[in-house]
Amino acid sequence: MPTVFVGRRYKGRRTPTLSQELETLRRFKTRAERHSSIRRSRLARLSLDHVTPGVARLIHERTEGGRGLAVGYNRSRGLADYNHDFRDFKLQSVEDLINGSPRNKVRVLDAGAGTGELGFQIKTKIELQELRGTDNYENLIRKKIEYHGVDVVANPRNNVRAFDLVTERLSENFYDVVISDFSLTYMTDKLKAIENMVNSLRKGGVLQAVKIGEIRLNGVSASLEPSVLESLLRRPWLEVKVTDDSVFIRKTEKGRLILNARLEKAFVTSKRSELKQRLQAEYTPNTEAKLTSSYSIN
Repeated sequence: MPTVFVGRRYKGRRTPTLSQELETLRRFKTRAERHSSIRRSRLARLSLDHVTPGVARLIHERTEGGRGLAVGYNRSRGLADYNHDFRDFKLQSVEDLINGSPRNKVRVLDAGAGTGELGFQIKTKIELQELRGTDNYENLIRKKIEYHGVDVVANPRNNVRAFDLVTERLSENFYDVVISDFSLTYMTDKLKAIENMVNSLRKGGVLQAVKIGEIRLNGVSASLEPSVLESLLRRPWLEVKVTDDSVFIRKTEKGRLILNARLEKAFVTSKRSELKQRLQAEYTPNTEAKLTSSYSIN
């Protein structure tokens, strides 16, 4: 029986009742089958293991990607559920990045590590030279508790260091893999955080940032198109790929990224092409890793 969603119509069919929807969610015969379906959906909906009448109303709030999962949390869901869902979502891609490193033993940074559960699982499967986890407890963890509805601090395995990627500086040319999944959303200056993480990479290192959220340039909110953000980050010694809500960067040579982009006011949609042209015109590849931009768009 195909999955149908409360509150929508499909090809003229009547919207199912809540009991019919819950029955649809119970269609799997084994735990492995349910788990496989959850993986394929990439957390675009609630984890089926935890759907109960008490949280059934949250089915109405499904959205795409990781945000759909986050909206689905409520205060009744515990730390084990949080770790299960987010750890399993991130684990496979992180393993691929580590295994793709040219070095035998790699240094890994989980920037925005939450409880540190992902690092704990990685260390049990792969031999690493070093693995560190950072998160900003004062600001980020408090916001995660509000957003996800779970206490991510009270984990007995917690080995995550309190660290602000925006105001504090990481060691440069140190890490082979830096991951920042579902954490940039909470940061006050995402470009500063990205700059910090890129500069922490050694030659051949990679940065993976998933669900980065809305970019704020010097405190001003602006919905940057992927192509504009990519032009801000592009350097001769960086391979950069930006999608709607993710950034992937590989450092091919040593270099230091400096971003000092400033918007005096948020720009409207009609001005995006103008901004992109001005960014591209001002940046020249021969400039030594610097991009200084100051725009006043009326």
